[in-house]
Order: sequence, then structure tokens, then C-alpha cells
Amino acid sequence: MNNNQAKKTENTIKQRKNQRYKDFNYSSDGYYYVTICTDKKRDLFGILQNNQVVLNPLGKLVEENIRALNDLKGVSVTAHIVMPNHLHLLLEIGNRENNTDWTLSKLIIRIKSKVMVEYSRIDICEHKKEKIWQRNYWDYIVRKQEELTKIAEYISRNPEFWEREKENPENEYHTLES
Repeated sequence: MNNNQAKKTENTIKQRKNQRYKDFNYSSDGYYYVTICTDKKRDLFGILQNNQVVLNPLGKLVEENIRALNDLKGVSVTAHIVMPNHLHLLLEIGNRENNTDWTLSKLIIRIKSKVMVEYSRIDICEHKKEKIWQRNYWDYIVRKQEELTKIAEYISRNPEFWEREKENPENEYHTLES
């Protein structure tokens, strides 16, 4: 490969945009709204029937691992939902009061890795050899009580807005993720 080809290849490699705020301490006490998608946004966790999510075994495994976060000192899952191709979490981190050092990224890594490890040990679905998670995740630092309420409502009603959300990115609930 000559220098021109190397430069062209280097320029075509997609640079990952850092989604985190540069000067924010993600171990700070507070609420965090997180969305984690499946690899290639495939429906790996279940299906939607009559505005209700029906989780498959992999989706149930994800659900169990989300609920297990509540057992961690200094962590509380305020609201969550596992959808067919993504999940939403509203987490509270309370490190100061509990003398812990959880960061948002540690918690996300914990969910993703525990699901992958447990998933690889048991034969629960046809996607066993495939990647489950997208590499990154989206987060929002919740700063106001009214945001907390609106996000919790969005999470609880997410199945209800599944189709509308896909077809109309301008609906009032979709704007929280923009």
C-alpha cells in the first residue's frame, strides 16, 4: 500500500464520536437516563404484541440483570424497559451517601458483560454466536424533577409508542432521545 492509499484508508475509517460530556464526572450522585441498543438494532430481546413486550429468554436475561443493579449499594433503577431491540434505564447513582465508586460506564459495562457471559453459558436462543450489543450507549444527565417524571413516563409507555416512534420521529416522546 502506498502513502496515498494509506491516507485514503485512514480518512475513510469512521471516527467514533465520544458521547460523554468531556468535563462531567459520571460518578456524580444523580439520575441518568440511558438507552442501549442491540447490535445492528436487531430484535433480539422479544416481540411486541398488543402494545406489550413479550420477552424471549435473552430478553428475560437482560431484564434479570437490570433488576440485579438494585442489589448494588449506591445504585437504584428508578424505571426501565426492555424492548425488542433496545432498553431504556433511569438510574440513580448515590455514591457519596453509600461510600461507593460506581460510574455510569461501570454499570453499563456490568449489564452488557454479565448478559454476554450468562448468554454464552446457556443455550437460550438462535443468536448465540452473534454480537448482542451495539458498542456504545446513549445517556442523558437528568437535572430537573420534571425531566425525571417525563422520562419515567416515556419509559413506561415506550411499548405504546413503538410504531409511532419508528414512523414519526417528531412525536413528543421521541424528542427526549434526540
